[in-house]
Amino acid sequence: MLRTRLVHSSLGDSTVRALVGRGCPQGGVISPLLWLLVADGLLTGLERLGVDAIGYADDVALLLSSRNEGILHQRMQNALDYVQQWCTSHGLRVNPSKTEMVLFTSRRRCVVRPPSIYDTVLGFSNEVKYLGVWLDRRLSWKKHITMQTNKVIMTYWACRRMFGSTWGLRPRIVKWIYTAIMLPQLAYAAVVWWTAMNKACHRKTVDRTGRIAMLGITGALWTTPTSALEALLFLQPPHLHIKEVAMISAARLRLQGRWKEASSGHAAMLTADSELRGLLSWGGDACFKVNLGYGATQLGSDRKWTPPTGLVWYTDGSRIGNRAGAGIWSEGPSIARALGFHPHTTMLQAELAALKACAREILGRGDRGKKIYICSDSRRALRALLKNESCSRLVNDCTDLMERVASHNQLEVVWIPGHAGILGNKKTDELAKRGCLEVAPTEENPVGVHIDFVKDMIWKRAERGVVERWRSEEGAKHTRTLFREPSKQLAEMLVGLNRIQLRSLIGLITGHWPLASYLAKIGRGSDPTCPKCGLADENPHHLGTRCSGLDEIRWDVFGTTCIKDMYVDMDGIDGLYEFARRANILAPID
Repeated sequence: MLRTRLVHSSLGDSTVRALVGRGCPQGGVISPLLWLLVADGLLTGLERLGVDAIGYADDVALLLSSRNEGILHQRMQNALDYVQQWCTSHGLRVNPSKTEMVLFTSRRRCVVRPPSIYDTVLGFSNEVKYLGVWLDRRLSWKKHITMQTNKVIMTYWACRRMFGSTWGLRPRIVKWIYTAIMLPQLAYAAVVWWTAMNKACHRKTVDRTGRIAMLGITGALWTTPTSALEALLFLQPPHLHIKEVAMISAARLRLQGRWKEASSGHAAMLTADSELRGLLSWGGDACFKVNLGYGATQLGSDRKWTPPTGLVWYTDGSRIGNRAGAGIWSEGPSIARALGFHPHTTMLQAELAALKACAREILGRGDRGKKIYICSDSRRALRALLKNESCSRLVNDCTDLMERVASHNQLEVVWIPGHAGILGNKKTDELAKRGCLEVAPTEENPVGVHIDFVKDMIWKRAERGVVERWRSEEGAKHTRTLFREPSKQLAEMLVGLNRIQLRSLIGLITGHWPLASYLAKIGRGSDPTCPKCGLADENPHHLGTRCSGLDEIRWDVFGTTCIKDMYVDMDGIDGLYEFARRANILAPID
């Protein structure tokens, strides 16, 4: 890699060839590993000096702190001297012009003499970008939020070429662009800077992205209230999404034992959430142990099941409501056992816990020299056992127990088809359901919290927040006359329409549509009175429920001439659209 590589460089008709004595090929598979082998010595040496050194590829960050300006300067200079010495000994060099320093402090006046490297005095910067995050000297995150927001808006306008108000990509696809591309881009590294969302100015900045995306999804008129669009599309403001992403990251790190709690700042996120803290107290189902399972584990085929000769055990897991359970059954030896687990146990964890409990039961019997079969109808659980590497503590514990069984017996773990009339599978299914409903959880079979369960809990809480926010907030008065509360079902129905239909319905539901009342409000008309009856302001609610000039159409569509209460989330959107089409009020304005 380093001694026999030949490089060709061509310009016009001339070609130069040279042997390369240092460096790694860009894009080479082994190049990152070769660099890590070299850089590890630098990071280790800096740690011995008491410097917090963080390396990501060839980006190295040094963190030093002190309450005394003189001591801080000396520590920085010692660290840079060591870097220079190490680089010289390895034939490398640091570029001083690309080296940046930021003095993080809340003091109004703090004078620190800058250090030097390669006879170049370094200067202090007010901000620096490291791994895609902008860090300013007061950690206000203003620069990072502004840059990320602008980047997301540029992404939106790049996609905007593919759709307009009434043409192009379907609303469902545009919503996917927003939720799968724009929001993750906006919430990058949110676990670090989520505290900025406590300030109204930063919330206003990031929420711009949500509004332009929702206008793009629906094609609605620019005056349409943001709260109405969020409720109809069942979306939450971006600043709340950022906090939820940060909470998921904090919970994942907490389950891995890498999260340091604090009473203030970004690390205080989990402190105030008692519900989440109670869940995380069970510990995580994640570790970082590499464990290659024993070779006898295999998946079964799809052929008709015939019970093998030997000791045959059956396992199954189940989840009913917010409870999980498992069952273990064997005809010989005669054993039937139901297990109950805590509410945070997922379906996959229940299947794995059943296999683990079965292996423990076999070990407790002390069988030796036997041919043992453990049968499960969960392909996911058996594939988890077959992985060469697992980050699940439950999988590794299960594999360890089975290896102990296999060390004294001939063990085979096989897949069997579920609900295929196999006696053992039927018995374990009944036991697993009984474990869900009747058996209390015990500490004998502990199951840690999986991050997927935490994510699901946080997202469900966010969905409840969409409904609660709509109930508690004011505004969007016209929307509330035709729409009771947000629902995922209505949102899915809306984004499933074509762009023309969706734009029209959003305008009719929110009242921001070219009717006399709306035109008068925006200065394009003078009389808001309904021209069909002359009795009230012309708006979609009046036309759809009480306008006497449209009694015949209302009777044909709704079966009545006067509707007291009509809600699109209860009565559906088809009737409103058909009524508007026949009443000839679907023509939009530019």
